[in-house]
Amino acid sequence: MLTIIHSAIAAWKKATNWATIFTYTTNATHATVTNWVGEGISTSPIIPDKIEHKKTIITPATTFNAKTALTNCYIRDNVSFVDNSMVNAFKDCTNLIEVDKIPANVTDMASTFS
Repeated sequence: MLTIIHSAIAAWKKATNWATIFTYTTNATHATVTNWVGEGISTSPIIPDKIEHKKTIITPATTFNAKTALTNCYIRDNVSFVDNSMVNAFKDCTNLIEVDKIPANVTDMASTFS
């Protein structure tokens, strides 16, 4: 299992067109992800710690919420969620089996998996 995850991580890091996986905006220091659009590529996305060499921040209410194709989600170290909140992050993801990590800075998880 660990080998599969490491292979998947290597493949995702090689991706040069993040727009095929996520909808996001960037500023000088951050890439803020607002939607996962890569279900045609994989139902088990890996959230990278950087997109376009910028720290990744996830918008919990929109990125994965109600994405029924989602089965697993792998969160790399140093990924953040807006306002340190995962409220509704995986709400209505009816086929979700696993989220491998909850970032240490998350302080609110109300309805994260409902």
